[in-house]
Amino acid sequence: MSSSAWKKFEQYICSMFGGKRRGADYGDQFGGKNDCICTSGWSIEVKSWAHPSWTAMLSDARKAVARKENPDDIAIAVFHWKGHPRLQNTLVAMTLEEFKEHFL
Repeated sequence: MSSSAWKKFEQYICSMFGGKRRGADYGDQFGGKNDCICTSGWSIEVKSWAHPSWTAMLSDARKAVARKENPDDIAIAVFHWKGHPRLQNTLVAMTLEEFKEHFL
């Protein structure tokens, strides 16, 4: 996936949640920022990988939690397997703690 392809995928996912891609504004003095802006109620990390790993997936799910702009946001990580059809090879993940907080 070229650099423009992952950016387009990130924009596609953000738009599904009513927002847009944050772009280069991804960090500040308080830490990182999630990948999407204007997604009311969501904190979203988006990644495209050729070789996804458990460690990286868990790390990005935790980043989504840490980068919440509002404590009530639902934090998710969206993972796409590079080189495969867009939606058929995409997963949405969250930590169990996040799932329990919002759904149980």
